[in-house]
Amino acid sequence: MDFDVCGMRGADKGAAVRIDGEEGIGVDLRGDGYDDVLLYRNDKELGKSRAPNQNGHWHHLRIEARGARYRVYVNGRLKINYDDQANARPAGRLALAAYTGGKGECEVLYDNVVVRSLH
Repeated sequence: MDFDVCGMRGADKGAAVRIDGEEGIGVDLRGDGYDDVLLYRNDKELGKSRAPNQNGHWHHLRIEARGARYRVYVNGRLKINYDDQANARPAGRLALAAYTGGKGECEVLYDNVVVRSLH
């Protein structure tokens, strides 16, 4: 999954992959106070890396979920490379996400969303 994202107000923006019911693998590009990208399954952190991302600026995210391997790229740079030995989420749906981060308001712009099957 590739997409461009620009947070205008709020804190976190990103996507989720392999969603089944209320569970999935989330990727959050977190803003003010964090300035990182986070990979997680429900409440469990799977990976994190520094990724400054101010509101009002566009960023490109690429999420690869191939077998048990997850790779997350921010602006063309590999930030997270995680191997889920249990392969707990082998399939599922996709979603775009935005969070207020306690600010009580959120506005996020998405563009150029592309989803490809990886074999």
